[in-house]
Amino acid sequence: MSVNVPYLNYLKNLRDNPNKYSAQKATPLRSVIVTDPRVAKAAVFEDSNEDAMEDLIKKTKVKESVRQAMMPPSKEGPTNRALTDDEGNVVTLEQIEAGSEGLMSPTSESDLGVTDPDKVFEEGNFKDDVILGDFTGTIDILKKNTEFTTKLSTIAEKYDITEREILRVAAKESSLLTDPKAKNMFEILGTPANEAGIDLDKLNASTNPVDHLDALEKYLDRWNYDGKASLGLLIAAPAARNASSDYIVYKKGSAELEANPKWAGPDGNATVESINKFYRGE
Repeated sequence: MSVNVPYLNYLKNLRDNPNKYSAQKATPLRSVIVTDPRVAKAAVFEDSNEDAMEDLIKKTKVKESVRQAMMPPSKEGPTNRALTDDEGNVVTLEQIEAGSEGLMSPTSESDLGVTDPDKVFEEGNFKDDVILGDFTGTIDILKKNTEFTTKLSTIAEKYDITEREILRVAAKESSLLTDPKAKNMFEILGTPANEAGIDLDKLNASTNPVDHLDALEKYLDRWNYDGKASLGLLIAAPAARNASSDYIVYKKGSAELEANPKWAGPDGNATVESINKFYRGE
């Protein structure tokens, strides 16, 4: 059964007659508005002809704010509401275009959930990051993994650190799990793994990045991490997490520093400050 859609006639006339005075002759509100359209019962459109309505709205030359206001919602289900202001009062297209005070606000990109396609995770564009700039391809893959991004966000919030810092440490330790020499994403070793209840053999065999975030969470819980020390320092030397910046964590010539020479500062020793700089790219 065909349903009469008053707004279709009005919009067709509006499209074919740029002169608003001429278009007004076809308005479905003309016969029902007595005084203030806010208190009158305006004609409403049913959603039976949604496809035709949406196509017509797209073709009609009206302001974008009006177009968005008229488009039937796709996520909230069908509706038969007329155009309304922020308080639910009935309004006309003319009032919206006139910008009357209190009417529906123009739809913004943030209202529509539109985001910059170059932005990833909470930190935005990593292309210019001194560390992560070399891993944008890998990051593009990781950001498509909803389980990974959700876990990453959860850990960042739980320990009051940024997603960027977590990714930087992972990049330094394992090239975000792409370095074949790395055993796991954060290079968690035997003793710390045992203390944190991590099955290291299973972790090292896993190619699922979510498993490595789960292991990181267990590791941080084991040290009651509160985000005050850098994540890199907690990975490299958790016992020094509360030490001063000039504290010598590993002396020149030590086995730890021989294995990680880039931790060293200008004097050849690895201090809290030099380790932090390594992981943060400073």
